[in-house]
Amino acid sequence: MTIEIVAETNEPSVIYQGETVIWQKTWSDYPAGDWTLNYELRGPSSLTVTASATGDTFEVTISATTSATLSVGDYRWQSAVTYGTLRKVIAQGDLTVQRDIAEISADFHGIDVGSDMKRVYSEAVQILSNRAQLNQMPADELLDRLDFVKRLGWEVMREQDREQRKRDNKTTNKVGVRFTQS
Repeated sequence: MTIEIVAETNEPSVIYQGETVIWQKTWSDYPAGDWTLNYELRGPSSLTVTASATGDTFEVTISATTSATLSVGDYRWQSAVTYGTLRKVIAQGDLTVQRDIAEISADFHGIDVGSDMKRVYSEAVQILSNRAQLNQMPADELLDRLDFVKRLGWEVMREQDREQRKRDNKTTNKVGVRFTQS
């Protein structure tokens, strides 16, 4: 019995860590027999993929082992063909690498998958807890940073509320109010 993964004709918009991803591209101006096609991914990590030629069609494959090494996050990709010293950028776009849920423990709610906002908030609080650094900071800059951390804290709470609603379909009934001077 032969198992085959059907190749897509468009670049993926989402890749899961540890999955095999295959797509095919054909351009009459750049036949696969003569040209070489490369995809460059740049984001939290980087990857270069060289397509294989099947007749006049390029087949791009990212193996399960390779996709498992990509960091979770948003990436920018660019495809380019080369022929000797000639190089032509064909297309570019965005994709997201997501964690494979099969790799997450059964106690999903017990782990902190963490968000960028939570991480930034934690780092900002850590910076503001350094008294020596705060004492050297001009008062207006200090107030700006404190205001930024407060706003970020509200955003983190809002995000946690959204996650709670998704899990339990309940709200925390929190109302955020911010007063400003005119």
